Amino acid sequence: MEGDAGKRDPARMLPAGVLFAVAAGALLAGSASGPAADLGALSRLALASSAAFACLALALALPGRRSVAEALGLRRSRLRRGATVLAAAGLCLLSLSLDRLVDLAGWTDASALGRIGRLVAAATPRQRVLALVGLALAPAVAEELLFRGALQRALLLRMPPAAAIGISALAFGLAHLDPVYVLAATALGLYLGVLAWRADSIRPAVICHLVNNTVAVLFAGPAAERLEPPAGLLPLVLLLSAGLLAAACRRPDPVLPAGDRAGEPEPDPRSDR
Repeated sequence: MEGDAGKRDPARMLPAGVLFAVAAGALLAGSASGPAADLGALSRLALASSAAFACLALALALPGRRSVAEALGLRRSRLRRGATVLAAAGLCLLSLSLDRLVDLAGWTDASALGRIGRLVAAATPRQRVLALVGLALAPAVAEELLFRGALQRALLLRMPPAAAIGISALAFGLAHLDPVYVLAATALGLYLGVLAWRADSIRPAVICHLVNNTVAVLFAGPAAERLEPPAGLLPLVLLLSAGLLAAACRRPDPVLPAGDRAGEPEPDPRSDR
């Protein structure tokens, strides 16, 4: 099966090439626009980047022999009911802890994340609604499609899980284009990568990513500082985050029910006769 998955379908190469070109154009247009001056411009830039990531994910998934849904990890999660809630809580704790570490190091003002936080904190309620779409929803879906979907699942066909998760997490960190935030984003990518691998699906990772982004938008600025854990409790909070991830990933279903793969028909039971 893995050998077949690694082959290329010639009929899909042209649409994949078109999607690559669209993604490259969107990324170039976004980089040429320079830093956003206000929250509206920032949200539109984030939407353009998310569209580029989604196109790139599809371009990577199309040429293979697997269905696009399978290549992107869109099947139902193998994790137990309620696991996503635990994982989302753990990701939020990890994100708040990493933000606190960046703040303690005195790097917040020098980071793009700090500038985004200031823009969001000064926004009106109407502007925050746009920010929820551009900075929370769109990146959560597009980044998971690309990094935990197309990239990580392709790497898992060729190397051990630890290497595949590590490489996709590093790519996720570097994609944020912020020297200060690369390490923090990579740590978040490792968390989401483990979750997607154990779930054999990106669905829980998308939900967790969306919850974390939404919290960041709704509680930007002074409100976020009140949520961040005290410095002395950071080791315990980080351990709690890891524990919640471990609890969420415990005992996944070994095999999904027949016909539960996204986009795949249910097999004919007569075929076993």
